[in-house]
Amino acid sequence: MRTRFLVGVTMLILLALPIAQGASQDSEVSLTLTANELRDSDGDSRNDTVRIVATVESSTTTIVHVSLLSESSSDELIMTRIVQSTSEPSIVAFNVTAWADGAYSFTLIASTPGGDEFQRIDLGARSLSQGFIGPEATMRLVGQQTVWKGETCSIEMSILDDIAERYDLLTSVRLTGHPFPVDLHHGKHDVDCSNWPQGTYTLSLMVTNSLGAEASTSLEVSILQPLPPSGVVTVSGNNTDSGESCLVQFEMDEGPIVSDTTIIFSTPYGTVRDTLFVDCTDWDPGAHLVKIQLTDINGRTSLIPAHVIRHVPGLVIKDDTGWVNRSQAAAFAPEAADPAIWAPLVVGGGVLFILALVITLRVRAPRRSDSDLLFDDQTPPGDPYAEVEKDDHGQWWQRHSDGRIEWWDAITNTWEPWDTL
Repeated sequence: MRTRFLVGVTMLILLALPIAQGASQDSEVSLTLTANELRDSDGDSRNDTVRIVATVESSTTTIVHVSLLSESSSDELIMTRIVQSTSEPSIVAFNVTAWADGAYSFTLIASTPGGDEFQRIDLGARSLSQGFIGPEATMRLVGQQTVWKGETCSIEMSILDDIAERYDLLTSVRLTGHPFPVDLHHGKHDVDCSNWPQGTYTLSLMVTNSLGAEASTSLEVSILQPLPPSGVVTVSGNNTDSGESCLVQFEMDEGPIVSDTTIIFSTPYGTVRDTLFVDCTDWDPGAHLVKIQLTDINGRTSLIPAHVIRHVPGLVIKDDTGWVNRSQAAAFAPEAADPAIWAPLVVGGGVLFILALVITLRVRAPRRSDSDLLFDDQTPPGDPYAEVEKDDHGQWWQRHSDGRIEWWDAITNTWEPWDTL
């Protein structure tokens, strides 16, 4: 029984051998060259392109990879076509344009998808001129050549590579000298440099493809920091009576980014934004501090102070000085009524008032030391930064940097605000 089984297995193996041999014969592939031509693709009367045409066929339907290997002195290019080969010839064509001047050798190869070769045909060498321009790299600063921080800044970059695009090759792009990452590839790009920090940047752009062709360019970009915002404050109607026309005006100094500056007026009566003036006509008598805050687009801030002096209506002030002028007080004396009626009363009342005032001062006034008596001729102590002046009547006056005016009270040896007179 066992012997019969072994004989049966042997017969099956012998019958399978011719079938396997037939399958091997069916997988044979034939590759035939039908054309190998030189061409001038750019019309410069020099051959720069080779056109190669071949046919492939097989006795059974088979997937065949037909490749053309193009080799120059230092680089090589492989172009592959995938063909479903049958007993009918399939046409395969290649157009190879030279990427550099020199000699090129060409080889046709038919292989399986796994890389096993069916056939190889050596086509020999050809001398070709360059038919492609090759990689190009350009950079250009858009707009003004001087870039101020806060302004719109853009760099136009162009990366072109006809060789890589024609043969579907990878293009390596390398940019150096920039402060932030930039994603670049084949084509045109607008790189935003508006948020770059202040400084000078030397940009270098290099483009290389897998055939060894390369191009490079450089560009220097300077981002400058403008001065902080500034301006001039003018107070029209300063040192005038409350109720008279008064205006605080601000004029911005010229600069590269002044149009985006925020202006805020801070006054004792509130805050006003985005204006160049405030009306101070109805402000109360006294010294008022006005602060003008400027903030540019970069966040840099300046604070400009101004003082506005408003007087009690009817008080006489020396021209162009701001000091109280008591010698002109008579100009504000009221008109007298009928002297026949009021003169005795005015004179009598005045005498009584002066007598009472003298008695009161003698009772309340402390005895002054010798050093105190010197103040009649010497400047009283006070704010070292204030202006001190003695008027025609021997009265000392003190004006501070903020416009406040005080008078020296020789009885209490203190400075008193002038509006208490």
